[in-house]
Amino acid sequence: RTAWGFPPSRRPAADGAPLYLGSAAVFLSECLKLPLCLALIAREEGGVRPMLAAVRRCLLRVGDTAKMAVPALCYLLQNRLLFVSLSRLSATSHQLWSQSKTLFTALFFVRLLGQRLELAQWLALLLLSLGVCTVQLGEAAGSAPPAGGSLLGVAAVLSSSLLSGFANIYFEKVLKEAAPPPGASTSAPPPPPPPSLW
Repeated sequence: RTAWGFPPSRRPAADGAPLYLGSAAVFLSECLKLPLCLALIAREEGGVRPMLAAVRRCLLRVGDTAKMAVPALCYLLQNRLLFVSLSRLSATSHQLWSQSKTLFTALFFVRLLGQRLELAQWLALLLLSLGVCTVQLGEAAGSAPPAGGSLLGVAAVLSSSLLSGFANIYFEKVLKEAAPPPGASTSAPPPPPPPSLW
C-alpha cells in the first residue's frame, strides 16, 4: 500500500482486470486543470466576476484561442499515448525512447523556426540516439518482450515525443510572431496582455 492507503497502480489486479483506464486518467487530469486555471485567473484578476469577464474576453479572441488549441490538442494526445507506451514497455525502455523528444524538438526547431544547430549539437543528438538504440537492443536481447507488444509501445512513445516536440516549437513560434521585433520603437508601452486559458 502507498502512503495514502491505496494499492500501487502498477501492480496488476488479482483477476487480471486493469486497475484504471488510461483515457479516464487523462480526462480526469484535464478536468482538474480547468478549475485550477480559473482559480489562478480569479486570484490575478481580483475576484470571480473579473475572472469571468477576462475568460469571456479571451474566448472572444477566436484566432488566438484557435492558435493555442493546436498545442493543447497535441499535449492531450501525448498524455494518452504515454499511458499506451507505459503499458507496453518496461520503465527503462519507456524512459530511453522518450529521449527522442529532444531529437524531434531539434528537428522542428530547424524546420519551423528556421534556426541552425551547430555541428556539436547535431553530434550530441546523434550520440543520444545511438545510446537509446544500444540500450534498447541490449535490453531486448536480455529479456522477453512485455505482453501486448513492445512495437506498439515504441510507436506510442515516439508519437508522443513527436507531438511534444511539435507543440513546444509551435508554441514558441506563436509567441515570437506575437512579440514585436527586438529594437522596435514604440511610442507608448504596450498594454498588458489579457489573461489566457492556455
